[in-house]
Order: sequence, then structure tokens, then C-alpha cells
Amino acid sequence: DVIAQVTGPLASVCVTQRFGNPFTETVELAYRFPLPHQAAVVDFELRIGSRVVRADVQELEAARRGYEAARAAGSRAGLLEERRPNLFALEIANVPPGETITAVVRYQERLRYDDGEYEFVFPMGLTPKYHADPAEAEKVDAPLAPAGSPIGAVDLSVTVDNQTMSPPSTNM
Repeated sequence: DVIAQVTGPLASVCVTQRFGNPFTETVELAYRFPLPHQAAVVDFELRIGSRVVRADVQELEAARRGYEAARAAGSRAGLLEERRPNLFALEIANVPPGETITAVVRYQERLRYDDGEYEFVFPMGLTPKYHADPAEAEKVDAPLAPAGSPIGAVDLSVTVDNQTMSPPSTNM
């Protein structure tokens, strides 16, 4: 589910994604998703049953060490990290069989203004890229769904406050 609120040149967006474990054993979920190139993530939370786990911003290496320690201890843990300026990865450790986890990412972005119009774009796919280094591909590529395969539905809702829509200033 994607809910965007556009106020003037700023979009505040909430992306809610649901993940489940259909297998008979505990698994680690890994998901890669695009965000706009100039997006700034402002909040992240995991909802596990009635429990809500809020993000704590840390340096990447410290966050990864904490995630690995929690995973090794058998605890459920989540790690959201930026892999490229427009690509984020979410890892969720120790998801028991049959459990559903909801991840909520909130971001803001300044909208592009061109020829009298603002533009809001929400990316919904990753494109394969060439990588000279296979290790890089592992971090940033996602498997492609075969042609004709069903993929998850996306509900997109955008509310625009056009009372505050004015062109960017051109102070000189």
C-alpha cells in the first residue's frame, strides 16, 4: 500500500508491505525495492503480530553487527539499508512458519518542477543492470518474475493540497 500526501513541492509517502513465511521452517526474508533517487527515509517500523518495532538509525556496520547478532540468537530482527541512492534492501531474520510481518517505510522527497508542473513518481520495479563485480549484483539485483507470473497488487493513493502549489522561487 502506498499513501502519498503532496503539499506544495514536498511529497510525504508511507509504503506498507506485508511479508509472510509460507514454508514449514523459520526463514530469513530479503526484499529489495526502489525509492525515488532524492527520497529521504524518515521512519521505518516492523509490525509483528501486535508488537511494533521502531527503527533506530545507526552507522551501517554497527546496524549490520546488531542484526547478525540478533539473527544468530534466534531473535526476529529487521535491517533496512540503502544499497544505492534509489535502492533499499530490507532483511527480516527468523520469521516463523505461517507468520506475517508488516514493514512500514516513510519517506519524503522534493518534487521535480518542470514547465509549470510538479511531477510525482513512485517507482515500482527494478531493472536488471550489468555488473562487472558479481558481489555488487548480489547486493542490488532482485530476481525477475517470469513473464505472466502473478505479482503482488499495489494500492496507490495520492492526496494533493493544491492551495500551496506554487512554482519554486528563482531568487537571484
